[in-house]
Amino acid sequence: MTIPLPKYVFEDNLYSFLSLLCTGNSASDVTLDFKAIKHYIPAAITSIITCIRTWQENGIPVVLINHQNNEAFRYLQRIDFFSTLGLNYQEDFARHAPMGDFVTITEINNQPERDLTKLIDELVGTLFPEEQNEELYKLLQYALGEIIRNSIQHSCGLAYVSAQYNKAKDLIRIGVSDNGIGIRNSFKDNNSPHFKEEFSDQDCLYLALQSEVSSKNHIRGPYGDPVNAGVGLSIVHAIAAETLGYFYLASGDATYIRSGNNEGHYYPKMADHQYKGTVVSVAFSRIEVYKYIEVMMSAKRAIGLIKEQDTSEVEGIFK
Repeated sequence: MTIPLPKYVFEDNLYSFLSLLCTGNSASDVTLDFKAIKHYIPAAITSIITCIRTWQENGIPVVLINHQNNEAFRYLQRIDFFSTLGLNYQEDFARHAPMGDFVTITEINNQPERDLTKLIDELVGTLFPEEQNEELYKLLQYALGEIIRNSIQHSCGLAYVSAQYNKAKDLIRIGVSDNGIGIRNSFKDNNSPHFKEEFSDQDCLYLALQSEVSSKNHIRGPYGDPVNAGVGLSIVHAIAAETLGYFYLASGDATYIRSGNNEGHYYPKMADHQYKGTVVSVAFSRIEVYKYIEVMMSAKRAIGLIKEQDTSEVEGIFK
């Protein structure tokens, strides 16, 4: 099967792009044709990698064609797309620190919290140094940390993260894709009290976006606290709305998207194909990030973690 990759992938066609990739799940072999591609958001790029890994795990041979003959070739080299797949090509450009433009593709796996915090700080610092914009740095640090930790705790598979800054639209985009068990199976396999056998992938996406609902928030750690409080995705979802950005979540045959502060919506099921794992794509409008604390306050109010009368607790919730 040959899958011709489209020229552009942004939030509004990420659903159709994932549906296209998923047609390879039932093929005897897959050929990805890169000839047309020009600009992809990070979640689209990381999703190609996780799909390739899934096909390889299932014994499906994968071939890339025209991947050195397209407008995005050098960019894909710079963000380590090919090297992540074990493909190394001679570079005809000088590498330089990608400060403020992009974060190279990074594999994330189960690692100690100290190492994970260091990785998150390095990724955010590459995109926007703290001294350049402290408020934005804190916001990205929080959002990226929650998305990555969510993937590590729930996916049980390979996961990849990348990010980029689009100067023309003033959008900071973060994409995390994994080829793990998916959101529904995470609720099911962890015996979540929120889960019912009849729940669809879409039902479980809805659950994952609710405040204080997680497939693991009933599981207690050594000190009696939940291993996952169940607020990460819901807060990041609200932050994207507060900063007039995008939030995209896909798992199995279900897909959800929200643009700005408009009402979010679910796409129809992905026909006969399913995405193995989970994709999270978040975009923030940089100009809308005035004050980190104000954005976080508004986001927490939006998901019900702070009531209007809870002013006495404001100081403690950001510690």
